[in-house]
Amino acid sequence: AQRFVRIQSVLITSFTLALSLGTLIPLGAGAQTLPSTPANQLRLFDLFKQGKALIDAGKYDEAVEIYRQALSFDGKNARIFSAVGYIRTQQGAFPDAIAAYRQAIAIDPRDANFYYAVAFCYANMNDYGNAIRNYEQAIQLDPKLLQAYEGLAVLNSRQRNFSAALTLYQKIVSIDPKNANAYRSLGILALQQQRIPEAIASLEQAAKFAPKSGEVQIGLAYAYIAQGNVPAAVAAANEA
Repeated sequence: AQRFVRIQSVLITSFTLALSLGTLIPLGAGAQTLPSTPANQLRLFDLFKQGKALIDAGKYDEAVEIYRQALSFDGKNARIFSAVGYIRTQQGAFPDAIAAYRQAIAIDPRDANFYYAVAFCYANMNDYGNAIRNYEQAIQLDPKLLQAYEGLAVLNSRQRNFSAALTLYQKIVSIDPKNANAYRSLGILALQQQRIPEAIASLEQAAKFAPKSGEVQIGLAYAYIAQGNVPAAVAAANEA
């Protein structure tokens, strides 16, 4: 969930920055309800800043109203619909969030983050089939979108398809060799399957890149206990 929030924050911030730098590309005469004048662009910029501030303050319904006003200035801007999708996701209104993200996708079908967001919503609705399809679409568009691999891996683990989950986490570390969370997940998967040396190796890698992670140290403690190495287990538990 934290990674989802981080992606959406980047999308919202990047759109605000694009407006502030004057780099927003007009979408054609039929794309905007109001003319794309400097004054209207400035007003749109102000609305987007207001919306982000309201999101940061947790005033989600007020933020939605601000973004609805923004649509009158730029009714074909995918980032506005994405912002509404993010808000609805934070509120747990996943069908509404999906509808908003689908509008964003209709405008910009090449943005992998939108498909990732749709998949995240479906996963929270326990609709794994649609979640998997959208995670896979996100990966197709952006083969380095680590969060999509992780989402797929989690769903495969929930469905007890551990070999697929293992392959996905291995893909993550091949892209990002210092990804502590992926190493931790590899370790936990190995531990669940009683592959103790493999579990310890992965968890030790995770500890190397995230030495203060309590989850990693607890995982190591369990692995060391399974190995019969009580002193190492105690040391890891003390680090948690």
